[in-house]
Amino acid sequence: MKVLKKTYVGYVRPVIEYGMASWGTASKTNFQKIERVQNQSLRILTGGMKSTPINYMEAVAGLEPLEDRKMRKTLTQYTKFQHLTSHPMHKLIASKPKKRLKRTNFTASALQIHKRLDLPDLKPDAPLQTSIDWPSWSQQSHPEIAKDIDGISTKRSMSKSLLRCVTQDMLKEKYPSDHWIRAFTDGSASEAIRDGGGGIYIKWPDKTSSSMSIPTGKHSTNYKAEAEALQKAARVLANSEANYNTKVVLLTDARSVFESLESTKCPELNALTRAIMALSSTASKVVLQWIPGHIDIFGNDIADELAKEGGLMEQIQYSPSYKEAKTLINSAINYRWNEGHP
Repeated sequence: MKVLKKTYVGYVRPVIEYGMASWGTASKTNFQKIERVQNQSLRILTGGMKSTPINYMEAVAGLEPLEDRKMRKTLTQYTKFQHLTSHPMHKLIASKPKKRLKRTNFTASALQIHKRLDLPDLKPDAPLQTSIDWPSWSQQSHPEIAKDIDGISTKRSMSKSLLRCVTQDMLKEKYPSDHWIRAFTDGSASEAIRDGGGGIYIKWPDKTSSSMSIPTGKHSTNYKAEAEALQKAARVLANSEANYNTKVVLLTDARSVFESLESTKCPELNALTRAIMALSSTASKVVLQWIPGHIDIFGNDIADELAKEGGLMEQIQYSPSYKEAKTLINSAINYRWNEGHP
């Protein structure tokens, strides 16, 4: 079944879905003609009979209904047009759609889907950023980003105690506490999409420490919470006199944020980049170091608890970025899938 599924997902379904956001307003009769193609493929994949319920075959094959995929693509495309203020479609979707008796239009269809999924307002406060502040050809070099630790190949292949020992040895060797400012950060969100919080625990070379919790938004992903915690830590350190001409290491288990910082395709991290660059201008050296999470590293555990406390604080209603809006849409569609395919 795996080979047949890969064939369908790789060759057949992309042809079916091409331009789905634009023709998704087609009549129910015409859309059912497209659905029959997937239903026939499901019977081939699962060996089901004509009387086999479609949702059972979808659950066995792990294939979303085309109706769900149409909803995902239509609402995602609508949200993208909302963020692209210079795009011709931005003005078109902002105007009041004309109603028709039987067939609807793209804007009305997207608004119906938004209401059906019970999503928060996805309208942005600011246009979509299309470029990063510090491209690869910029004269300002990015601080060192260490996404790996020597001796740790994959987290799953090692025991918790061994991971802790290797990580502690690395910290003592590369970032001795009497010469480096260690800033542990963490972020988390309830159900990975709401009530986000960030935690920062700073260990100073004079053996003193500082800690803080911050809320990161009513509708916040884990990724955003991690990035906000790093950004707050960088700003606090940049404004501290104790940081002047001192070595600083930012420690977090958010490898995905580091990968995005290295990429040239994540302008949503521009604020974080500016904070890190400001810190680099005052510190003698800045390193962003990944460490494995939940292995009983003292500073990391404190940051984790502080992040949970931040999630319980009063949250500010931020308008989600385009990337966050896509996460909210995907989460709502996945919840719909799980409800219909127990």
